[in-house]
Amino acid sequence: MSKATLVSSVVKPTFISVVMDEGGKLVPHRLNSTHPTFSKLAFALRRKNYGRVPLLLDMASEIANQSHGHILVKKEGIYYKNRLIESALSRKVVELMAHKQPVAIYLKFMENLYMNPSVDAQNELFEWLLNFNGGKFVPTDDGCFMAYKVVNSDYTDCHTGKVLNKPGCRPLMARTEVDPDRHNECSRGYHFCSLSYVGVFSGWTRSVERPVMAVKINPADVVAIPEGYGYSKGRTWTYEVIRELEDFPKEGDHEYMQQVFVPVAGGMTEKGDILKALYALPNVKKLLKRRKLTKTSLRKASTDRLRRWYGQFNAMVNPPDISLLFQNPLKPAREAAKLSVGEVAAECDVPYKVIYNAEHADTPNPELQDAIIRAIATLKGTRTHAGCSHVSYPEPAKPVGYQSEVVEADTDVRDQGGYDGLYVDPFGYEVEDAEDED
Repeated sequence: MSKATLVSSVVKPTFISVVMDEGGKLVPHRLNSTHPTFSKLAFALRRKNYGRVPLLLDMASEIANQSHGHILVKKEGIYYKNRLIESALSRKVVELMAHKQPVAIYLKFMENLYMNPSVDAQNELFEWLLNFNGGKFVPTDDGCFMAYKVVNSDYTDCHTGKVLNKPGCRPLMARTEVDPDRHNECSRGYHFCSLSYVGVFSGWTRSVERPVMAVKINPADVVAIPEGYGYSKGRTWTYEVIRELEDFPKEGDHEYMQQVFVPVAGGMTEKGDILKALYALPNVKKLLKRRKLTKTSLRKASTDRLRRWYGQFNAMVNPPDISLLFQNPLKPAREAAKLSVGEVAAECDVPYKVIYNAEHADTPNPELQDAIIRAIATLKGTRTHAGCSHVSYPEPAKPVGYQSEVVEADTDVRDQGGYDGLYVDPFGYEVEDAEDED
């Protein structure tokens, strides 16, 4: 539409209608007020900045047919299951489009968010994340967000000592056992919170005796955002433990929190080993062959820079596994507890087949899932005096089951293609596991 010119326009509070001359053909366009580009187009027309109109209409057309699952972006706005929505998330999408940035991860985040059965959580969570850390929130590539968790030296939770939080684990409890009342600041559930709240956590100190874990949370699993502590924490029923932080950031280290999180295979430390691994990657081989990259330049690079390059190039070739957060947790949780289907069925007082079918369902019935989680916790002895059921799976044999490196995203690497599949996990939150907290 670069050669298009404006013929006529009508700007109303609820819609904009324009007619463009596109190569001698008159083409009408109409945008409702819910469309992400509505306000910018209205501003350009009122200021008679007609040169921007074709560009803004191009942007509207560009996002018109993008979709992800139940999310569809049209000229009129963004829809979830045919329901028009207006939110900070839709504004974020158009902002990214304006800067030619990918929006797939935000559409996936939106899809996960609107699968949350709590309307309050839907309305509050994304606004909370946007307000946190100066509005620099970026979802993971599978539509989740990162957080922190302080644990005991044996990787159990600090409150009950019953929940295993080693890297690679997924703790969970019955969702109905999490307090949904946002007016209750300290209550039942797995808590996540901002970096500023870490110092408020009772007993936490910057020492190796209290490891700090990076964890991932699905917005569909958030139950409540308490009003206290400046909206700095929330409650969820499950999360995935990603890694242990070796160097915990200080307050205000926003750049650190927004770095890209990618795996470094084998926990390589020697420069020679990293170089060998780099040379073995197919995309690096192609760059070397085309002399876009030389072995001399690689050998002269610092070890830290080589580690960053390896992490980014490796992520282009070897995408990460599907997160545990999207897995039916019932069978692996039962097996981690070393229980049979019959034992769980007896505890739930249901036929064997009911448990079997629930374990093999794509999306188990929520009430039955909670009942099975309670049964596993009861049989394993991990139900607390407050009646909360704590389960964690799997149980890794080694203290660290997932070694990773936090690296900066180099622009030159991002521009080489294939980067959109990179596992993006910027994090700036801390998760605290408690039923009743200070």
